[in-house]
Amino acid sequence: MVVGKAGGHGIAAETRQLIHEMARANFLWGTPCIHGELLKPGIIISRTIVSRYMPVCTEASEAEMRTFLRNHAAAIVRGQTLKGTIGPTTSGPGRKLSSIVV
Repeated sequence: MVVGKAGGHGIAAETRQLIHEMARANFLWGTPCIHGELLKPGIIISRTIVSRYMPVCTEASEAEMRTFLRNHAAAIVRGQTLKGTIGPTTSGPGRKLSSIVV
């Protein structure tokens, strides 16, 4: 089944609803995963269209932030998250960073 028409016409309401339901039920899934799952039953739709109808989900960013803080809490408290030295750079007015040693 081909969903949508050439020229930018919209997709079926059922397909939009399915994208929303899949995104909310699996909030860690991104556009590629949902696009792949839609292809399995024969719903042919572009990845761009799927991303256009993906809902903005704040749960994923909150979950990711909690995980980040849990994994890096000790380093953040010590203040050692981004300490390091800058390696050699080129000389001249347009100096470019060549390496960072952490």
